[in-house]
Amino acid sequence: MSSSFDPYDWASFYFGKMGREEAARLLSDANVSIGTFLLRDSSRPGDYSLSVRESDEENKVRHYLIEEKLTDSGVKQVKVIGLYRFEGERDTDLPFEAGELLEIIGKPEAEWWQARNALNATGLVPAIYVRPVDEANDRHLKGQSQSSLGSSVGEERFSGVSTNSDPIEDRYEPPLPAVAKAIYDRQPNAYDPTQLKLKVLPIIPLI
Repeated sequence: MSSSFDPYDWASFYFGKMGREEAARLLSDANVSIGTFLLRDSSRPGDYSLSVRESDEENKVRHYLIEEKLTDSGVKQVKVIGLYRFEGERDTDLPFEAGELLEIIGKPEAEWWQARNALNATGLVPAIYVRPVDEANDRHLKGQSQSSLGSSVGEERFSGVSTNSDPIEDRYEPPLPAVAKAIYDRQPNAYDPTQLKLKVLPIIPLI
């Protein structure tokens, strides 16, 4: 694994609905080094599979199922998808990308939930920035999957060539009316009466 590996660069290692055979083909390429891995959707809905190149020998690629986890009470954890990019403001926050899948492991506050990402990092996320996977916008999920599919896309990622895909552009658009929260202060142009002044985390009605 490269020392420059960015665990928050979800698009660089998550390949969506890629099959086992295609994952093995990509990782078996002579230019792929031992230890290279990719994360993909499992054939079991809601779970992931991890494919890793472990050696230069025959059957060099191994596949691991990342099973769902239960809370201490035995309740299945909720899987959510990021609707927007969240960079985090505090050490206790968990940054994530639009389209990234997370597990909710606790709800200490109505507005902030405890989440875990695919790398087992945990932290707080704003509840309004995520949506349960089974309720997420179909267009958003399709866009995220399509950006991760195809051998040409996979080969470009392994070769270091950018695909110029930006999951942030495919934002979820909630039905109106709705509510939102500001994560940054914003001072509008004094000469434009159509602009809205914002303070961090007020509830904003969307109409």
